[in-house]
Amino acid sequence: MSRPLLITAFHKSSPIQSQRTWTNFSRTRWKTCKILAWLFKLLISSAVVATKILTFPSSKISILQEKYSGGATEFSQRWPSWVEALSAFIWTRFISATEMKAEPNKIYTVHHAVNLRTSLDPPLSEYHFGNISRLAIAMLSVGVDDGTELLQKVREAIRAVNGEYVAQLRQGDKHLNFLKERMAQANKGELVTFNFTSLCRFLLYEADFGWGKPVWVGSAGLVYKNQVTFIDRARGNGIEAWINLRK
Repeated sequence: MSRPLLITAFHKSSPIQSQRTWTNFSRTRWKTCKILAWLFKLLISSAVVATKILTFPSSKISILQEKYSGGATEFSQRWPSWVEALSAFIWTRFISATEMKAEPNKIYTVHHAVNLRTSLDPPLSEYHFGNISRLAIAMLSVGVDDGTELLQKVREAIRAVNGEYVAQLRQGDKHLNFLKERMAQANKGELVTFNFTSLCRFLLYEADFGWGKPVWVGSAGLVYKNQVTFIDRARGNGIEAWINLRK
């Protein structure tokens, strides 16, 4: 009997595992929910978006890790993770392929999804279900980055998504003003974004709903432009990058 094919649509911030104890926590009213439409305007394109799946074996990722491990900043003292190395590589290839040139009236940003569970007070279990995540936003230069700037800026942005950030997020005012500013820039066409998210290490290939473990796991179709989703290969010996760009 052949093994089943399982296509999942698990969100980047929603790991699932059965037989876990659920913790009750008070409901929080987030003041920023009403203006999140600007985010969808940035991500969802009216043009046709094509998805390509690129497969990176672990041996090739190791080469990229070594390539981006140099530099004199404190952030490059440890080797880049698989996701970091691939993010740097894909970003530089995107800039090269699109022949994007820096424009003084535009802001170029790279977004990485960050899990907020451990940053909440009190912290939540990693098994809490839901979109408990925010975007770490790194502002980058165009045309001069060989990938090392992306690593540094993204690490800085992720480090900034901490307990203090979450406290400000729950209070709402400062974060609301930030979103309003970004929304105005997006409406003027001043904001150019590229987005990364990772489904790696979610143990998706261990999911068994009675038909056996899946031989391949993919994501539901997404209409987001400039979006890269990283997913483990079935045998754990590499990563698939699902890349969404305008056709």
